[in-house]
Order: sequence, then structure tokens, then C-alpha cells
Amino acid sequence: MALSPTSGFHHATPGRGDAFCTFSGQVIAALKLYREKGVSGAFLDLDAHFGNSIEHSRAFAPDLSLAVPVGANINPAGEGQGYLDDLQKKLEMLKEQILAKRIHYVVFCHGADSHENDPYGGQLSTEQWLEASRMVYGWVKEIDTARGAPLPLSLSLFGGYQHMDFVLPLHASDLAICLETLCGVQTGFQPEERIPQGIEPNWYGKGQWSTE
Repeated sequence: MALSPTSGFHHATPGRGDAFCTFSGQVIAALKLYREKGVSGAFLDLDAHFGNSIEHSRAFAPDLSLAVPVGANINPAGEGQGYLDDLQKKLEMLKEQILAKRIHYVVFCHGADSHENDPYGGQLSTEQWLEASRMVYGWVKEIDTARGAPLPLSLSLFGGYQHMDFVLPLHASDLAICLETLCGVQTGFQPEERIPQGIEPNWYGKGQWSTE
């Protein structure tokens, strides 16, 4: 497991940057791994916004469809329980590809902007957002057991446009769930107690905190 505390890089296209993404780090990294190591990967893009950089780069770099096979750039659809159900379905399909040795590594990108208090996202409550983390890391653990070896996993932060006092506890909560599920490390971090529940949506902290 590796952690990359970097921005998303998942909207830029071959010709220009897009949104807050300056260039497509996803595409560059995936192509480098495929061309140098011959391995293919999958991206679990739990950002609120679909990561189009991979899809828009397939014609530009034909071997990208070998580096990240079609269907391996996953972004769940819907809201609430529907979102979690769609994530579960797509994880099961991807699991088959991994066990068939067609996917060799996974990059998990849990964007904070899929939380309902984000001004540019808003699909999940706090508990649902944390449940998505539990689903993914539990899924990885099942694959580790089935493979008899750890699945190479990289974590990246991706989007989040709320106050940093809200975004950072979300990411810390995700990492705590990862460490406890996959590494057996009891961090003592209690996500539900650390994530502000009464914060009003704002833009990079411009606004007022709720007193509720």
C-alpha cells in the first residue's frame, strides 16, 4: 500500500488542463507502469465527478486501453444507498478481472467532494461516505485472501471543496479504516467523532460554521 497526498489529475485531457487538474497524472502513471512493467491497473474514482482524463486519452494513447482496460475506470453513479449499491456491483465485476490476472493493481481515489456537505458534490452522508471506505478495503482484503498475496494498492486524495477542517478529517478517517482493515493497526481514530457534523457548505472555508 502506498499513499499519494496529491490532487486528482483526473480531468485534464491530452491538449489542456481541466477543472483543478493541470495534467493527467493517472494516464501518465498508468502508461509508464504498462510500458515498463507490463501491468494493467484499475482506478476506483470515488470523487463526485467522473474522471474523464482516462476516457478522453484512449484515442491519443492507444495502449492506454491495455494499461487501464475499458471498464476499469470506475466512478459510482447515484446518491445514498443507490451509490453504494452501484459501487458494490462494480467492485464485484472488477474482482473477477483481478482474480483472472487481467488487472494487477488498484488505485483508490476517495474524493471528499462526494460528501453531502461539499458545495460541488453531495452524494453521501458521513456514514455512507465511511461505508464506501469500509466496502473498498473489505473488498481488497477478500482479494488478498483469494490471491494468497496482497493486491498492490495506492491511495490518492482527489477532490474536496469544503473547509480543510472538514476535508482532512474525512481523508484521515479513510486512512484509519484502511490501516485497521488491511494492516491490523488500531489507530484509535474515531471518524464519527472527528468529522464536523454541523458545518455549512462553503467555498474553501468562506462562510460560517453552524452552531448545531
